[in-house]
Amino acid sequence: MMEYHSVEKKGFLIDTDLAAELGLLDEYLIWEEEYDSDAFRQAFETKFGVLPMDLKYFEYMHEGYIQKLSGFDWDATYVIFDDPDSHLADWEKMVRELEQHLDVFVEEGKWSELG
Repeated sequence: MMEYHSVEKKGFLIDTDLAAELGLLDEYLIWEEEYDSDAFRQAFETKFGVLPMDLKYFEYMHEGYIQKLSGFDWDATYVIFDDPDSHLADWEKMVRELEQHLDVFVEEGKWSELG
């Protein structure tokens, strides 16, 4: 039997408008169509110096594979990152750039995921 495990990550909300502002719309649309985030992740790292873990859509479903979401919104897509401690200077630079130039704020999200 599969069980839920707790997940805690940092990330920011993204949609097609923000992807376009970041200059990553083509890569974002590939993910939307194929659920393959590699092109987006690589392009984001080239631009900001930090490799995202993934793009993740938090779909609300009663008894779905994601439960107890906090810090992030349901039915929204986020750019998700692993723990930034190993590349803290690049991480802080990216966070500043997103906040100052795009009014995008990195938040901390928690959820339980089946698997």
